[in-house]
Amino acid sequence: MEIFEKYKKILSSQEQQALHLCSKLADDMDIKIYLVGGIVRDILLNRVFNDIDILLEYDAIVFAELLQKNYPSIIKILTKNEKFKTAKLKFTINTKTFEIDFASTRSEVYEYPSALPILAETEVPLKKDILRRDFTINSLALSLNKKDFCQIYDETNKGLNDLNNGIIRILHPDSFMDDPSRIIRGLKYRTKLNFILEENTQILQKNCLDSGKFDNNCQERIKKELIETLNLMEPSCFDRFISENIYKLIISETSKKSLPSGNLIHEIIRSNYNHINKENTWLIFLCLLFNFAPLELVSNNTEKLALKKKEQNILTNFFLLKSNIANLTNLKENYEIFEFFNSYPNEAIIANQCLLKNTDDNEKIYLYLNKLKNIKLSITGLDIAKLGIKNGIIYKEILKKTLQAKMNLNLDKIQEKNYFKNLCKNIKE
Repeated sequence: MEIFEKYKKILSSQEQQALHLCSKLADDMDIKIYLVGGIVRDILLNRVFNDIDILLEYDAIVFAELLQKNYPSIIKILTKNEKFKTAKLKFTINTKTFEIDFASTRSEVYEYPSALPILAETEVPLKKDILRRDFTINSLALSLNKKDFCQIYDETNKGLNDLNNGIIRILHPDSFMDDPSRIIRGLKYRTKLNFILEENTQILQKNCLDSGKFDNNCQERIKKELIETLNLMEPSCFDRFISENIYKLIISETSKKSLPSGNLIHEIIRSNYNHINKENTWLIFLCLLFNFAPLELVSNNTEKLALKKKEQNILTNFFLLKSNIANLTNLKENYEIFEFFNSYPNEAIIANQCLLKNTDDNEKIYLYLNKLKNIKLSITGLDIAKLGIKNGIIYKEILKKTLQAKMNLNLDKIQEKNYFKNLCKNIKE
C-alpha cells in the first residue's frame, strides 16, 4: 500500500483537514513541516496512533499563534513553552475534537549520564533534530509540504529498514546513558510491536544497566515509561523486565528466582481485572518487585519514583497485608474474611494473591472481591431510630451485627430486615 493511501486510511477526515491547514500555512510561509515520531511509525505499520506530533524548521509558537489567528473558530492554543518552542493546539472540526503537538526542530546536550537534556539551539535542520531521538523506528519524518507531501525522510538511513524487519535500534552509543528510561521504552515497543532488540543495542543496554549510573533527575521519565510498559499486561514483558535486569532502573537488588512468573501474575490480574483501577495495574508488579528487594532499599527507591499518595498507599498496604496474610488460613466465616480484607486496596490484595500457595486462601480472596465486598445493608441508622432506639452509640454495633448475619447466613432483604427488627427488639427489652 502506498504511503499516501496508508495516511488516508489511518487518519480521520477531520485530522487530515487539520493537517491540510497546517500544510497550507507552512507552504505560504515557505517553512518545512513534518509529521514525526510514533504517528509516522504507526502510519507505515497500519496501526492506530496515539498522538499527532508536528515538527517545524521554524518557531513553533509563532506558527501556532498564526494558525489560531487564521482559524479562530476551530483552533485554540492550549499550552506554550517558550524555552523549547513547543505548543499544544486543540482542533474542533465537524464536532470532532483532538489535540496536536507542535515543536521547533532543536538540538540538545546531556551534561552527565541520566541528566535532564539542555536545549542547545532551535530551528535546526531536520537531521540534527532527528539524531537526538531514541530509536530508528521513531526517527522517521513524513513531509506535509505540498511539493513532497507524504515523502518519508529517513535521516539515519536505518529507520525504514528496521521498521520493515522488526528491529529496535538506538541512534548512538550514548543513548541509554543519556536517558536510561529509553531502556524501558524499548521494552514497551518490543512488547507492543513484537520487535526484537538489535544486537549492539542489547550490548549497550546491558552496559548501561551494569553501570548503575541512574541520576534521580531521570526518575520521572523512568516512572512514566514503567507505567506505560507494565500496564500493557503482556506476560513476557515482565519476564524480560526481570531477566534482562531492567528492574535495576527501579531498585538495585531483588530476588529474581523468587519472583512469580509473568504468566502467573497476568493470570491473577486478569481474573480480578474488574476489581482493579486499570491505571494502577503497574503497581501490582511494583509491589512484587519490591517484595523481594532488601527492605532498606525500598524506602529510598519509592522516594525516587515520586509515588503519588494513592500509589504509596497501595504499596504500604501491600506490605501491611503481607505481614498479616498467614492469619487468613484460620478464617472460616464470611464476615471474618470481609473484615480481614476490607481496609486494604484491591491492588494490594491482588499483589499478595500472586504470592499465595494455599488454594483455600486464594478462594477466600476470590470470595471477598467477587461477593463479600459488594454486600451492602438495605437498612440504615434511620431505620434504627424509627424503632425507638435513641442511644446512637450502639447504632454502629447493630449495623455491624446485621451485616455479619447477612454475610454468614446469606440473608436476603426480607430475612435481613426480620433479623434487624428482632435484634433491635432484644436491645430495647
